[in-house]
Amino acid sequence: MSELINTLQEAISSKEIHFSIGQTPLPFSDQSMRKVIITIGDFVASMYVDDEFDVVDSASPALLLNMVLMECTWYLEEDDILTWSTSKNLAPGNREVFSYYKELGNIVAQIKALLPKATHTSFFDWQLNAGDAQTLREL
Repeated sequence: MSELINTLQEAISSKEIHFSIGQTPLPFSDQSMRKVIITIGDFVASMYVDDEFDVVDSASPALLLNMVLMECTWYLEEDDILTWSTSKNLAPGNREVFSYYKELGNIVAQIKALLPKATHTSFFDWQLNAGDAQTLREL
């Protein structure tokens, strides 16, 4: 296994990370997003991850953690709700989108604080299903 995958798997076991899949409401379900509930020790949060490749239902914990971390990076790299929601094909004026975006800032900060060393596959590898992304999908 690669260093990245080992790091993800180590974080899952050492930090007691668990996942469950929730019902994804509109407008998120219209955009190939899925609700993932992540538990890290006593911390519990719901996030919407991009499931363009329809892998969430059969995903390993390492793949789900990778997807959550990718969403954290996506949030941090966008300047504001307008650029973030546009990149996700969501309407920034939608009440649910706006509420989730505000909540996501706190969720991302908490995940980054709990998992400071955790990283994810490159977005390029994810799109091409190459390298670690391909290995994670095969776990």
